[in-house]
Amino acid sequence: MENMRDTLLSLEHEILSERDLLKEQMMKQWTRPLPERVDAGRALGNLTIDSIDATNRLIHFIPPADDFAFFQEQQHVRLSRNSPEEDYFAAIFLGLTSKGLSLYCSRCEEISKSHPWCIDEELVDLSELYLAAAKELSETAHGRDHVYPHLFEHRPNTIDAETYEDTLDLLEDSDSPLNDSQTDAVATALAATPLHLIQGPPGTGKTVTLANLVDQLVTAGHRILITGFTHRSIHNALTKIKNIVGNSCPVVKISAPAGGANTNLPFDIYPSLEESQLDLHDGPCVIGATPFALYSKRLKAAHFDSAVID
Repeated sequence: MENMRDTLLSLEHEILSERDLLKEQMMKQWTRPLPERVDAGRALGNLTIDSIDATNRLIHFIPPADDFAFFQEQQHVRLSRNSPEEDYFAAIFLGLTSKGLSLYCSRCEEISKSHPWCIDEELVDLSELYLAAAKELSETAHGRDHVYPHLFEHRPNTIDAETYEDTLDLLEDSDSPLNDSQTDAVATALAATPLHLIQGPPGTGKTVTLANLVDQLVTAGHRILITGFTHRSIHNALTKIKNIVGNSCPVVKISAPAGGANTNLPFDIYPSLEESQLDLHDGPCVIGATPFALYSKRLKAAHFDSAVID
């Protein structure tokens, strides 16, 4: 117990130190001249508003010639008149939509079309969530007995040989699109307790492998969490999964509405688990959400049999 306490105190210190360092770096970034921020890919400047949709809280800009690949879908940003360290509007970057370069802003009625605007990255302070998660490692039985040991004590996984062989036989007898390496990855993941890591360079079919793994878990009746550190990765995974599982079980994402950027996704997006009604669903289902949504009201009282992280 003493070792756990020392480890968690060290972890908390690292979380707070990284938070303070990030705040310092962002303040320096916001005070740099706009051309420098734009050249570094950290901002978009001199933007002209094309239209404002006050009903849906959307602002549509004329797309700039600059490359804005740095910004990711649903990234939190600051909208300002080149003073992001002082006066700004909090917004969510939606990317290119049918209306232009779009942002979601809850205060869009306060924004004037008559001034050029700039978009800067926002500081998202998640330290309270990290501290809460660290606290759970010592205060909950699941944290003490399962999560902490695998993070800090390097406990080995166990592989159930019978499950592995049965899965190999099942996939080889089916019309599975997987190659031998992907089939082995799925079989090993299903046979592993409590976790398994699948690695591979870009283009080797990790998302296809993930989707086929989820298909097997759905067949076994699992409630499955699909998560990742970008909305784009979650969308890609859910799209592949939906194409494979079809209508055999619900496939949804729980997140804030993302405006016109996501109208062509093959799955539904709900602002909360309650509104999806999957909190009352007894059968298998696939729910996509960011790790941070698990600590919010969006996924209150959610429970899962398996979690897949892309």
